[in-house]
Amino acid sequence: MANVKLSELTEITEVKEDDYFIVVDTSDSNNTKKVKAVNKEEKLGVFGYISTPVVTEIEATDTYYNLAGGFTNPLLENFSVSATGIKYIGLADVTVEIQWCGSFVNDVNRATFSIALTKNGTVEEGSIQTLRLDSAGTPNSMSGTYVWVLSTNDEILIKTKCDKVGSELTATTFTTSLQKFY
Repeated sequence: MANVKLSELTEITEVKEDDYFIVVDTSDSNNTKKVKAVNKEEKLGVFGYISTPVVTEIEATDTYYNLAGGFTNPLLENFSVSATGIKYIGLADVTVEIQWCGSFVNDVNRATFSIALTKNGTVEEGSIQTLRLDSAGTPNSMSGTYVWVLSTNDEILIKTKCDKVGSELTATTFTTSLQKFY
């Protein structure tokens, strides 16, 4: 294995599937990290869904909570599932589009719920979608799309909040997909 500074790297002649680079992260106590190489032609994307209804309990108003439930991810290309969401493990920055849709039921009348996407723990303001759920127990649908640039190890998570303390939001269905944005 050769040690090469990235600033001195001018060309990689061949990158094979499952190749990795060992990178020294000078912003993280010089820790070494194993980073998967991304070929421009390589696939990139995520598809995930919840297979059974899940309930997110709202304990405080206007506070974001992780959307409850474990996602089934039958497709993960250059992403991994992490403890806090999905993590981009590609080497190069990439512009992606994430789309999601779901059917929701609330347990209180006249509640306003929001769904938002976070990147590295920060709510992306442009990703917030809000829905007024007037009648408890009535199914409502909601969807959203957002585009941003991801760098290696960026993590994405779906969150929800409500203006009514003690309310519950049940996601009866939820799907999400992420792909390269051209």
